[in-house]
Amino acid sequence: MFGTILKKLRKENHITQAELANILNLDASSISKYEKAGVLPAADVLSKVAKYFNVSTDYLLGLSDNEKEPTPEEWDSLNDIQKEIIALMGNMSQESQAELLKQAQYQIWLELQNKD
Repeated sequence: MFGTILKKLRKENHITQAELANILNLDASSISKYEKAGVLPAADVLSKVAKYFNVSTDYLLGLSDNEKEPTPEEWDSLNDIQKEIIALMGNMSQESQAELLKQAQYQIWLELQNKD
């Protein structure tokens, strides 16, 4: 997953493997191994990649569909229940997340029906 995401970000930013390796102070073969052989980088390299592309490490590892982490201001604006839902969804499969979304939409529909 990491290799696919890394390649996508690199291509979107029009950067060659050699250029990215130079930016990250790695040899060019490392980038190739990440993208083609499924090798995962060390934590410090993962962090550098995330900072360079301005994405979260969870996104790079395929653990989140959200490229960016919420800003502290965005996170602080959420109530405790919203924060708990976000945390729970991070541990759910995409199919389960879709099912939870349907249930939430149905709950909103019920609430609207009860207002009439």
